[in-house]
Amino acid sequence: MESPSGKYYAQVIDSDQGALGGDTLVDVDEKSGINVILFKIEKKPQRVYSGDWGECNDMQIDWKDDDCLIIHSTEYQIR
Repeated sequence: MESPSGKYYAQVIDSDQGALGGDTLVDVDEKSGINVILFKIEKKPQRVYSGDWGECNDMQIDWKDDDCLIIHSTEYQIR
């Protein structure tokens, strides 16, 4: 899910770990990076949410603005 200006994107990851259960994670990543001839330098994604496996099916997620992601009515600031 892209932020209003397109600067960031939020990615929902549903990780099934079998008998161990699993997680639902939300990472926010900046779209830009610095291209150097043979490689690209990017910032590490910011993990803003971690919950139970399968939560992604009923997840309510939306951007308030470029600096704030709302998940289940809770605001998460993006740095």
